[in-house]
Amino acid sequence: MRVWHALVLPLVRALFEDEAGNYDWLFKGLGEPTAVRWAEGSSKRAYVSSTMGAVAAVALKDGAVDWRRTTPGNSAVKGLVVSKSALLSLSENGALFAWKAANGNLQWQMDAYNAVQSASFMPSGAEVFVVTSKTVELRSSRNGAPVWQVEASSALGDHKSRFQAGALAEDGRTAFVLATDKKTTTVMKLDAADGKTSDKTVLDSPAPSDPGSFLVVGRFLIYLDKKGGAVHSIDMANPKTPSKMDLPTHTDTFDSLELVSEALSSTPATLFTVSGAKTSILVRAGEQGLSNVQTGGRNTLCVVVEDNRKGASSQEIALVTVEASSTVVTTLGLDGGSQGSFLNVPGLRLGAGDEPNRFGAAHAAARITTNGERQALVVTQDHALALLSGEDLVWLREEGLAEARQALFYGNAVLTQARRKAVTTATEAKTGPSSVLQWAADIASNPDAAVQWGVRRKDALINGAIALTQNVMSYLDPSPPKRRGASTVIGKDKTVLPTPPASGKELKLWGATQVALLATCAGKVIAMNVATGTVAWQRLIAPTTDVKGCLSKESGSGIEIHLLPSAADPKAQALIVAPGAGGATLMWVNPSSGKLIHKQAAPGDGFPISIAAAPTAKSPDQTAHPVFLIGADGKPAVVPSPADVLKPKAGAPKSELFTYKVLPDKGSMEGFMAGDGGQGALGPIWNV
Repeated sequence: MRVWHALVLPLVRALFEDEAGNYDWLFKGLGEPTAVRWAEGSSKRAYVSSTMGAVAAVALKDGAVDWRRTTPGNSAVKGLVVSKSALLSLSENGALFAWKAANGNLQWQMDAYNAVQSASFMPSGAEVFVVTSKTVELRSSRNGAPVWQVEASSALGDHKSRFQAGALAEDGRTAFVLATDKKTTTVMKLDAADGKTSDKTVLDSPAPSDPGSFLVVGRFLIYLDKKGGAVHSIDMANPKTPSKMDLPTHTDTFDSLELVSEALSSTPATLFTVSGAKTSILVRAGEQGLSNVQTGGRNTLCVVVEDNRKGASSQEIALVTVEASSTVVTTLGLDGGSQGSFLNVPGLRLGAGDEPNRFGAAHAAARITTNGERQALVVTQDHALALLSGEDLVWLREEGLAEARQALFYGNAVLTQARRKAVTTATEAKTGPSSVLQWAADIASNPDAAVQWGVRRKDALINGAIALTQNVMSYLDPSPPKRRGASTVIGKDKTVLPTPPASGKELKLWGATQVALLATCAGKVIAMNVATGTVAWQRLIAPTTDVKGCLSKESGSGIEIHLLPSAADPKAQALIVAPGAGGATLMWVNPSSGKLIHKQAAPGDGFPISIAAAPTAKSPDQTAHPVFLIGADGKPAVVPSPADVLKPKAGAPKSELFTYKVLPDKGSMEGFMAGDGGQGALGPIWNV
């Protein structure tokens, strides 16, 4: 059985009429970054693309978004190329978009049916070299108008032929295109000025095309032979002399190739990494073949340092590693020599205490500015984007906030002395439902203080399921009240309370500590302070490999949160359920602080089908509140311990644990009772 919970947010209405349209706070998210690029000719911004189809310009001063654009269908951006005046973004669905760098205006596009394989600017920046599955083209970078076009069917004489990738020579005068059919792989050499074919070479054996095993870097075709434990390289300028490098398969298993740099201006060599389960090998592809530059840890990321100092000619490789105490960036020469320190920033580090680490760096860009300042943009595998400079963490964006799959509100309001003194008595007044609900929610989060507030019929105001903040409360009133004076009357007993806070800032000053618990697809849970929009705490759980699947909110596709026994309980606990390869993990944490209370594996092999708070006779306080669940194997269980479950108070009727399941294909429902205190077999009791 699966019980689905939905948070429905109707049209937002302010608590007061003169606050309409005003945000207490607003976060403009991008989603999981897929690439970061420095702006050419500018030290004020960088460009970022994401899995949510976003392309944005980010200010280097504070990380604020200068402009943000999303592609139709929000298809993930897999490639981002930058020139001084424009950007090219290539989506996973094969669509290509050209954006104006200054303001993000869309200049032209090629739709997904074109199946664009790659795109790059010519050295002048005036044209774009585009390879689709059926054509290779040169287009104007300003408006996308075709300069020339070559079709695969006419160039190779077979309507089944397809272009797979392309590359430009260092001088931009020659273009290389890789074409395949079912039997052969052909390398074509074209004149970049007019598209005329000058040479064709049929390779001895077809190159693999499965994702992760095939890569074109610079003018080199790279492919990984997983079975043979080797990397192969074909220089498309001289395709008849392939190169091979054996991998140390006796110590690791290698499964993917990753690009280090799209081009190195002063050398025909190109860098890429071969990633394994334990290690990452930096490989140099050049005219002399393949060579191992350096072998490092699995979470070490390699990028090329962009040196903007006047007269700078040397090129270095930056090795980015997120360690337990800091983020360290070291440099190497292109040949692997002259290692030196580039950055060491304590501010961006792994998780603390019992938390897992940030899972290493996912993407990065490094540069030396015109005045010699060393900077690095780092994307960690938990989807945080940070700017590092020298030994400082300049700013950090938690992009996991843009990937929340579930949101729960929890409030534990504090009754301050100032608020006690503000309670007075009046003869008569009127109020709207917003005030009643707001203060009912406030009292519900701290029921012990209800008597001090002078509420004599608290049972009429407090509902065990109420845990609403001022923000959510404003959605419920069809006619928002006008701003009132110093006091407000609620209830038939005419109890007078202070005027409700008029904004999130006032709410915080009045002692409220409401948080929004967000289960994100960045592999972590984030608690946001509702009043200020700041991160109260966060807990790293496990990396998410399928963000789109996670955002679909399918059961077991991502982290889920349950508040036990309810959000209205001042001693509520948050149960975090995290999927994993070996089964789900259950974590009980304090929702206000994120402190871990208890952790264990979920019963059954897989994600629990259903979870509910189990009845218990005593307050769990600092011990984990028991839950009744149905495991992935369909068996019931009470965890962490059934010892205090189903022990009724004196004179109270005995409690039982029940569950039900829906059978859509049969149009029926079945009810069951779990025997032996929730630990035994399910016994059928009804069928509808």
